[in-house]
Order: sequence, then C-alpha cells, then structure tokens
Amino acid sequence: MKLFPELADDPFFRFSEDSKWNACIGPQGNEENYVDGYIEAATKLANLVIEGELYISRDTLVLPILYNARHAIELSLKFTIRELHTAGVLRDPAKGNHDIATHLLKLTDARVGDFQLRGYFNRLGPFVRSLAAIDIDGQQLRYAYDQEGTASLGNRPLANLKIIRDSLADLGIILEQMKARVRHFCEENSTGTLTSICSRSDLGEIAQELHALQDRRGPSYMAVRKRLKARFGLGNKTLDDAIATIETNRELGVLLDRTCTLKYLSDENARLFVAKWTSLHPPREEGQRGARIVRSSEIFALIREEPSSAPLAFQLIEVIDVDELADIATIFYLARDGIFPEFYEEMLEHTKKEYIDWDDHQDKVQHLLKKTNFLKCFVKGLQKLGHPKLAEELMQTRPDLA
Repeated sequence: MKLFPELADDPFFRFSEDSKWNACIGPQGNEENYVDGYIEAATKLANLVIEGELYISRDTLVLPILYNARHAIELSLKFTIRELHTAGVLRDPAKGNHDIATHLLKLTDARVGDFQLRGYFNRLGPFVRSLAAIDIDGQQLRYAYDQEGTASLGNRPLANLKIIRDSLADLGIILEQMKARVRHFCEENSTGTLTSICSRSDLGEIAQELHALQDRRGPSYMAVRKRLKARFGLGNKTLDDAIATIETNRELGVLLDRTCTLKYLSDENARLFVAKWTSLHPPREEGQRGARIVRSSEIFALIREEPSSAPLAFQLIEVIDVDELADIATIFYLARDGIFPEFYEEMLEHTKKEYIDWDDHQDKVQHLLKKTNFLKCFVKGLQKLGHPKLAEELMQTRPDLA
C-alpha cells in the first residue's frame, strides 16, 4: 500500500490487500463507535464465556467485561453531557475525569426538561452506583493495586457472570435509548417549542391526553390535570404554561382544536393542484400491478405512454402565482423530509426566493406533479401545519392511497 508508508511495518496498523476486515477508525470513525463499542464488547465477551463454557476464563475475563461496562457508561454520560451542552441545555461541559457518579449527578441535578431523558438517568442509577462503589476513577478494574497500593476489589470476592450478562443486556438497552433520545431532544430543542420542564415530545403527550377530553372543564378535566402534573412533575402554573405553548404550535395545537392557515396557498388552489396531480396519477384499477421491476426493454415504451405533465403544469401556473407554488413545494418537502413545522415560514421564504430566481416555473411544477408520493406528503404536511380539515378532504379524494 502506498498510503501511509510509515505504517508498512506496524504490527497493528499496517495495510493488507485483504480489506474484508478493515475497521474504520480515526478520521473515518466517530464518537458513537466508542460509545457503542465498549458495551458491545462487554456483552459479547460475557456471552462467549458462558455459551462456550470457558470456566477457566471466568476469573480473568470478568475483569475486562466489567471494565468495558463501566467505560461504556462513562462514555455514554460524557456523550450525553456534550450533546446537551452543545445544544445550550447545560451550562458546562463534562469534566475530564473518570468519576461516573459525578457525571450522572450533573445530569440528574440539571433537571433536564424532558421526561424520557430524566427517566433514563434514573434507570442508570443502580448501574452507576454499583460500579462507582468498587471503582471511583477507573483503576480498580484495570489494576490489581491502585495508585495508593491498596488491593483492588477488596470487598467483592465473587461476581456471577450470568447475573452480569443479564444486567449488561438491560444496561445496553438503556444506553442505546438514551443516546437516541438525547439526539432527538436536541433537535426538538432547536424549534423553541418547549417549557423549562417539558420538551416538545412531553408537550405532545400532554396534548394527546387533553385531546381525548370532550371539554376542559369539570371532574374529568381535573383528573387529567392531576395525572399530568404527577407524571411530568408540574404544578398548576407550569401545566398552564405547557398548555399555552401547545396552543401556539401549528402541529400540537390541532389536538386542542386550534387550527392555522397557510401563509400564501388558498384552499381552492390546493384542491386544483391535487386535481391536476390526480389526473396524471389516477387510481389504479382493481388488480392492476403496482411497483415492479421494469425490464430495460420496457423503458422507452413506458416513457412514450406516460401522460405528459407539461400541459398540466402550464394550466397551473396560469392560475397559481409564484408565492402559492412555493407554498405547495414547501408543504410537500417539509413532510417528506421530516422537518419540524416550526421551520415552515423560514423554509417557505427560502423556497419562494428559489422560485423567483428560477425563471422556468413550469419545470418546477412538472417536477412536483411527477412525484408519485406527492399527495401523501402534501396531506401530511397540511396536518403538521395545522390545517387538518383540508388534509382530510384531499385524502378522501383518493381513498386508494389511504
């Protein structure tokens, strides 16, 4: 290999012509490989010893198994702190030490405004307390004697590998779910739809609970309020703040019967666009084949037979102005790409500028008309933007797609 000639004789990192077992590290790796790798190693090693009945290896391999578990916790806690600090949720970054109890305490003391994350921190507590009790700084599981010369694990004479393996399975699930949740929570946080105690997801759960009520009065409503306050750790004022935030949100407010209008697009022109799209993509007759593998010999025939979108696009741009066209595109892509509706106005203005700068509006409209998933995404976008009645009406025109 010509790359990295200085590694030609390296016993661990020299290149091989057999690339099947090349592992991506360094500039080709990422932090999550570290977070995931150590818990995976601990779990696989415990399984290997038990399933292979490696009784002689019990006393030696239990140490790297427990150390890898401890290190997985440390890396997961530091990853979570780093993500929350970057998102502005935590004031300070993680300390550079190996004290997993302190790292967890930093998270629990912060009272992060997300019910799920607080739950994961609580569920990690027993694992952290167990390993911190025997290894405060990462020495006890790596060395027979610590820096003070004290024998390691002096008050732990036995460790059962089956118990450890079962606990590793539980721990692995918590760490994986916590990692996924902190990422999504930080994305939600960017929308600004939150309170000091409730995340956007929490607000969604609250809205769902309130949506099930016929009205927000009387004993039933008070019972739901009591349940919500207990679940999310809210008082009367903080629950009222949460409800007020829900009511101002396009997507969540619908659950409390609050609807919104679109910035430019009229209902009439939305119906017109969908009607033209449907004429290009009519419902399939019963028994008609859907998606299938197309042979190369069929391609040109299919292209010739496909109805042209050009006349339809021309008819639409004669009626629908550029602002409304940009609105239609924004609604479609917002839903297709899973973008939060809080970014609708910003995304719309960007799309509008793109349409204005692009002279060929017919080409843009044809591009949308050819999308076989247009109606499903457009309807989903309308729902997310707080316009459910129009969404339901348009979907009813194509029950075959429901």
